[in-house]
Amino acid sequence: MKRNNIIVLSVLFAAFVSIPIGLNAYMHRQQSIVSPSTATSPPSGAIPAGYIPVSKQFTAPDFSLEEAGSDKVVHLQDPHRTKPVLFSFWATWCGPCNEELPHLQALYKKYGNQIDFYGVNSSDAPADVVKFANDNQLTFPMLSDTNRDAATEYSVDAIPEMVLVSRTGNIVYIGSGFDPNMDTSLPPILDAVIAQNA
Repeated sequence: MKRNNIIVLSVLFAAFVSIPIGLNAYMHRQQSIVSPSTATSPPSGAIPAGYIPVSKQFTAPDFSLEEAGSDKVVHLQDPHRTKPVLFSFWATWCGPCNEELPHLQALYKKYGNQIDFYGVNSSDAPADVVKFANDNQLTFPMLSDTNRDAATEYSVDAIPEMVLVSRTGNIVYIGSGFDPNMDTSLPPILDAVIAQNA
């Protein structure tokens, strides 16, 4: 009987503690939702998986990361940024990441003048990232997140994870895992973000 009482009390305590935490997270998210005037409208046709509806778009957490192999620092929420940003968390040892990266390279070749592309690596030494990029003909910039600051901000627990941020700094799309159809599923979203940026 005593043991049952302890279990019941433990469950009630956990519920009591988690309710304020859940409410706080919900309220924080509600405060970060952006106004419709700065949100990106959905692409025409079927809404692709991962697209965040206008009413739920929110400000992207900021980060400042060095480009691998250089001293250049990239600020996501740079007030002088003139283009949307697409970045993907990845690692050299990650099989699905290795499948995704050539597709990102192809998209970079097509959209690189209109969207800033970055790979964000939270696992490998910067020198290893540079070597991997060179060996695999990846020409878009690679950022080193060696302290996992950006990965923590974006709650990345599996890779690859891709994020698209509008020019005004709102998260428009989050893609978890490698999408083998990304060559056709992603362009409508990129086109919509570019059109909004025009």
